[in-house]
Amino acid sequence: MPDAPVPPRGHDVEITELAERAITALQQVQRRQASELDTPAGTDDGQHVTIQLGAGGLIACTIDAQWATGREGTVISAALAAALRQATASHKAAAAPRSEFDDLLGDALATFAVITEQALDEGEDK
Repeated sequence: MPDAPVPPRGHDVEITELAERAITALQQVQRRQASELDTPAGTDDGQHVTIQLGAGGLIACTIDAQWATGREGTVISAALAAALRQATASHKAAAAPRSEFDDLLGDALATFAVITEQALDEGEDK
């Protein structure tokens, strides 16, 4: 049986601070989704080859047919490699905010654990 994933670690914070951070993060995601509807893409230097990447991997690969006609396979492969490097770099840059959400989730879990522990302790005192 595979081990369950370990949740991100966090710190106990004031619930209002946690709520504000969550709202801010959600607003940032909404703005980002509205402004970045396209997927990360990369092109070769001559912009004859374009590669688009998504969360699951390759979404699209486009090669200018006129440019590719009569070209050696090594030239086309080099253009593909350049486009892939650029797309990968763009994809990593687009995915970077996840660590911010991991921190927020960790803090939320730590805060809720403290709240739960306090509620259980109060219940035992009665």
